Amino acid sequence: MSSRLDQITDWRQRIQAANYSVKPLAAKCGVSQQHLLRFFKETTGVTAHQWMHERRQKLALALLFQGKSVKETTRLLGYTQVSNFSRDFKLFHGVPPGEFCSLPPPMFIPDNKMFNLDNCFVW
Repeated sequence: MSSRLDQITDWRQRIQAANYSVKPLAAKCGVSQQHLLRFFKETTGVTAHQWMHERRQKLALALLFQGKSVKETTRLLGYTQVSNFSRDFKLFHGVPPGEFCSLPPPMFIPDNKMFNLDNCFVW
């Protein structure tokens, strides 16, 4: 089933503009919320919420790797509280963001291309 969503290439900008929320993302894509939810499940195998959360956490890693502070990363990712970002980061990555930032480089540098911001949004 072909969809106008198949043509979208600027997911990163749309997701950030929608603050990682399904309803505003659907509006920005010009489709119903139900259509967007179905599209994500069929295309990625996970829910839209899961996909966006994973992208948000990959972007968090990229921003921290680039030297952004935890506070700045929190703001850039649309969190209203550092504590909420820290909780989500720790649940996803297993360490709090402050601890991640203090790890010696060999401990947290996987394939460097992962930290290209655009790679955080590929299918």
